[in-house]
Amino acid sequence: MTDQVAIITGAGNGIGRSIALGLAQHGAHICIADIDPVGARQTAQQVEKLKRRAITVESDVSRPEEAQRLVEETMRAFGQVDILVNNAGIARYCPFLEYSAEDWRRTLEVNLGGYFFCAQAVARQMIARKKGKIINISSVLAETAMPHTVAYAATKGGIASLTRILALELAPHGINVNAIGPGPILTTMAQKNLREKDRVAREAMIPMGRYGLPEDLVGPAVFLASRDSDYVTGQTLYVDGGFLISGVPRNL
Repeated sequence: MTDQVAIITGAGNGIGRSIALGLAQHGAHICIADIDPVGARQTAQQVEKLKRRAITVESDVSRPEEAQRLVEETMRAFGQVDILVNNAGIARYCPFLEYSAEDWRRTLEVNLGGYFFCAQAVARQMIARKKGKIINISSVLAETAMPHTVAYAATKGGIASLTRILALELAPHGINVNAIGPGPILTTMAQKNLREKDRVAREAMIPMGRYGLPEDLVGPAVFLASRDSDYVTGQTLYVDGGFLISGVPRNL
């Protein structure tokens, strides 16, 4: 990916930051999009230490005009967009019967609308060059159920369908569209909010016996962003330590 250009949304921390650094290590220049300018700048500084160029764009990708501006600023800085990683998202946990209309609306706007708007804006640039890679960060919750995640899980199921439809429509233009479905990942936010008893219970359901780390998503992202995946499209690659195949806690 030497001198290719990647836009990564939500790259100010967590999974987005790890993927940004992973692609930079393989030669890509990075546009870091995030609503947190401080985190975005920290990611940019780490990219620049890898001798790759980086720009930051403060952007609310749930707004179509912001997604368009994100692509335009990337084009002005680099002259091209080769890779889009749709990663920005929010999660608001609450029982279904207590879930507010506002939380439902906002979760769909960011997690699903943001992916749609960014992909649409980027695809128009990629079509002109007849190549490109779009990677949508999904979740194991696209395939399984967990209490209190109604809006988040609904968006992840939507992302799976969005990925397949975009792959179908964009394939004639040389654009690959795939998704990565993380399982339980120990991000900084999870470390702060996850109760110890919940962590232990969740780990008991992971055959590999541990939470994933943001760095575990880098290899799959590099594969889907590189020429090695040129004949792969419309797929979701689950990176979950075996979570989806585990019917019972591993220690029973």
